[in-house]
Amino acid sequence: MKKIFVLILIITTHQLFSFESSILVTESTISLNRNQTEELYFSFAKGDIIEFSFNMVKGKSLKNVEIFSLPNHKLFSEFKAKSIQKKQFHVNSKGLYLFRFKNTALTKRVCKIIIKRTPKNEETKNFNTNWKWKTVNDTIYTPYKFDSIIGYKTTDYTKNRKLINTETIEEVLIDKNQRIHSYYNGNSNKTYFKVSLPTLITTPTKEEKTIAWAYWIGVGNEAQEAYKKDIKTIGDIAKELSTKYKTPITELAIGSITQLFIPKKGDDVSYNFLPTLKDAKLFKNGELFETFDSGKGIVAYGKNEDKTTGTFYLGLHNDNQIQEIDVSIKIVAIKKVEHFKIDKDFEIKKEAIIKTFTKQNLHIKKSKIRIPVE
Repeated sequence: MKKIFVLILIITTHQLFSFESSILVTESTISLNRNQTEELYFSFAKGDIIEFSFNMVKGKSLKNVEIFSLPNHKLFSEFKAKSIQKKQFHVNSKGLYLFRFKNTALTKRVCKIIIKRTPKNEETKNFNTNWKWKTVNDTIYTPYKFDSIIGYKTTDYTKNRKLINTETIEEVLIDKNQRIHSYYNGNSNKTYFKVSLPTLITTPTKEEKTIAWAYWIGVGNEAQEAYKKDIKTIGDIAKELSTKYKTPITELAIGSITQLFIPKKGDDVSYNFLPTLKDAKLFKNGELFETFDSGKGIVAYGKNEDKTTGTFYLGLHNDNQIQEIDVSIKIVAIKKVEHFKIDKDFEIKKEAIIKTFTKQNLHIKKSKIRIPVE
């Protein structure tokens, strides 16, 4: 019985020894010149224990020693390596490992390395640690755009249209008097009203365009007297230039004059030209608002060539705490009207409707990777 037990113990010990005995993978001397890097690749089986040793043969140290589990997992790195003794790593799954040695010194470095593996069991004892190339295909999608005709539309158009004549027409937008209460009157000392710019007509034989508009705002009798002086001045200019326009505000809009009379004494009014109804309400409530023109005076006037379509609002404010004021407002727009002659009647033009689509091109890119032989 004792002999049988001893025999079993010997067999078991032998098996354990065979499983746990390390197997030499490589024992190499590596010579590295300045700025040279050496890379070694070895495959290892699942359950292996890698044992790595490193010693300098020539030179004080090596700039860097690194070990990677491919494709990109760094297991170990030592800077200015001198000696590494039996550093072990456990292999969780079969794969390829990279051992990298880098020299950046001015002189040559020589080192000796020993790499061993301890297999997990008898099945992986004879595992091949070499590697081979494998060609892999990477699918790449490249987007591109192209235009395609999805239908057609027909439009009426005219040929050989000839301009006959051009005229400028004045259009009165506002000509009114407005009473604005004082602060302590009990009513609001602010008011606003809407101003609509001309509605333009466009036909094959006629095209209208607002080129400018001008305003005149005056307070009380002093302002009215100043405006009468403006009218007299314009009358004198009209006689000399034979102009058809007879009002100061119109001449201001077309650019014939640039200055009007302003009284030295009288009540004044604050004004703001407001782009939207929302801004007009904010103005009246004393909140922050947007404005594209503003000022204050007994008489104020100006010209605008930027905003020529749509609507806006004029806000007026009497800052006199006791005295109400009567404000006169005049706004005139100037339209350019072009008249055309049609030498040929309407025709129907057919146009393609084009839509842009996005698609993808498929490309196969071949590349090589290292993999274990087994």
